[in-house]
Amino acid sequence: MKRFWALVLALAVLAALPGSSLAAGKMTAVQENFYVVNSYSIYGYVFARVENTGDRPVGYSAALLEIYNANGDPLASDTYPNVYGKYLQPGEYAYVKHYERVEGIESYTEVDDYSFTISGKSDSSHTTKRFACKAEYFPDLQVSKYRTENVILATFTNDSEEVVFGLDVVMALLDDDGNILDIENVNLYSSVGVNPGSSITVTAEVSSAMREAFERKGLSPTHVDAYAYAYFEAE
Repeated sequence: MKRFWALVLALAVLAALPGSSLAAGKMTAVQENFYVVNSYSIYGYVFARVENTGDRPVGYSAALLEIYNANGDPLASDTYPNVYGKYLQPGEYAYVKHYERVEGIESYTEVDDYSFTISGKSDSSHTTKRFACKAEYFPDLQVSKYRTENVILATFTNDSEEVVFGLDVVMALLDDDGNILDIENVNLYSSVGVNPGSSITVTAEVSSAMREAFERKGLSPTHVDAYAYAYFEAE
């Protein structure tokens, strides 16, 4: 009997601890990949998939990307990522692209490591309406007689009953292990509306420099995860 009441007391203490009895949203990076891109200038890129691993709606709050050399010395940092879906319900995910130019070095090989952090805060002011997309990657697509491009095509349909404005189409190039090789997006801006039942196909290019960066790591794309989204004020 004493053990029973001791257990009850322990559970009561845990329940009284700050945050233990209140559910919360949590923005967590569940996959991230880092690349050094050598294109005129040198850039460090992080591609991440973030999920709301909490129990309540969450909104993007802050992020930090830091890039280091082999000695651990900082080479560059940035706090302004591209978050493709800033408001997440429990279980929802979004892709993030965060990059920064690295100056003061002679070769991209001087970049050795990075750190990336992202956080959210409780926010139920908006929701992110998502539309499924069908997407495919076409490497070395012949776009003219003398030129090829690495192209992603994505098609989405407005399956709602309203005209939707301000859509953004996000395309994540992936391999079979879930590595993110590139993230591209096409913004339709607030002046473009998509009628109910209508479909739109957009195209984005994977640069030759980005392709070189992920191939340098021995990675090969196999499919594209794509979605279109727009923000709405919560009712």
